[in-house]
Amino acid sequence: GQLADKVKENRCAATDTIPHVRTLRAMANDLELAFPGLADDSRFSAAASGLRATLDKHLAALPADCAQLTAMTRRIGEDCKVCHRDFR
Repeated sequence: GQLADKVKENRCAATDTIPHVRTLRAMANDLELAFPGLADDSRFSAAASGLRATLDKHLAALPADCAQLTAMTRRIGEDCKVCHRDFR
């Protein structure tokens, strides 16, 4: 949500977004610990791994403008929805 807010505010530079992406990545490290009942489920593991891969990709090449930030935010949201859809 905070990344989407950055787009609305037209604050899409890497310096505006990297703290949020880093926080998401740090949180993604603990998904299996946060949901121990799902840690052995291959679908959950694949979803968690996919989210981490997406975040790593975007940390390596942060968006340069709001269009790229919008695309990045959409991709992260899609990764989150996979897990929410299957495990909510």
